[in-house]
Amino acid sequence: MESPITGGPARLETEQRDLEFRKETFTIKYHYYICEDTGTGFTTDELDEINITQVHNLYRKTHSIPFPEEMRSIREKYGLSARKMSLILEFGENQYNQYENGAMPSLSNARLIQAAKDPEDFLEFLKASNVLEGKALDKKIRQIEKIIYEETTTPNLNLIEYLLGDSRPNEYNGFREPNLERVMNMILFFAEQMSPWETGMNKLMFYSDFTFFKRTCFSISGTEYRAIQYGPVLKKYGAIFEEAEENDFIKIKYDETRYEDSICRQFFPGDKSFNADLFTDDELKTLDDVVSRFEGKKTSEISDISHGEDAWLENNEEKKLINYLHAFDLKAFG
Repeated sequence: MESPITGGPARLETEQRDLEFRKETFTIKYHYYICEDTGTGFTTDELDEINITQVHNLYRKTHSIPFPEEMRSIREKYGLSARKMSLILEFGENQYNQYENGAMPSLSNARLIQAAKDPEDFLEFLKASNVLEGKALDKKIRQIEKIIYEETTTPNLNLIEYLLGDSRPNEYNGFREPNLERVMNMILFFAEQMSPWETGMNKLMFYSDFTFFKRTCFSISGTEYRAIQYGPVLKKYGAIFEEAEENDFIKIKYDETRYEDSICRQFFPGDKSFNADLFTDDELKTLDDVVSRFEGKKTSEISDISHGEDAWLENNEEKKLINYLHAFDLKAFG
């Protein structure tokens, strides 16, 4: 980085710092540059975005304010436009759309959005509003009553939460709602690009999610990782890989000769096609960056690199879940 002060070199620094938002104080990993010639600190628009996003994430978590993706999921469940959703909840006409695009709701509006997740509560909001009338209203009521019936009669077996972890965005899933389809397609992507062994696949997934978090303060998949003897891994990696095989995302080859007294698994692409539409351009670039970083390296080399990360060093003895804030200290992607 070139210093705007002298034109000389500048280095990136991070430190714990308190920032205020809506009269509340939050401690974040503050990012800034130091001009090496003068010792003066400065930030850029990109670093300001990382700093304020950390604050916003903590504010949302503290007050149970839905994240933008959650709000979109709630609305799409009922098959409504952002404008209609906004009017039903008695917000401004474009307010819900702004919330889906990252604007922070007031606490009162956030509570209404949380309540709207329950179809029974949302049905009362709909009936009390004048947004839909006549046949359109009757049709929407029948649709929501069907959702209520399905949610109250279907056994509460949450496969996504079992495989990927907590469904509420937090610091252990990269402040993102877990998305099993994204996870399956990420696994397929690396199977197509690298045909990795199981240990390597875990590291590729870890670096993808944590590198993207380092760049944006959000993970790609919304899944949890834990530290074990062999490095950072998907929390339920065995079950996740079996799910990927059962659904034809990958084919697994078993090898009993690779290491003594162990059965090793290598992953190849299955019959499914990789769905790039699930990912943004920046997310796809991160997946490509991870392939470029580790392509041609042996599994043991990838594992050794992961053992140098604070994310593993500070959690492996107790096999703890890994806080995504460790992403800011990634050494493999400086």
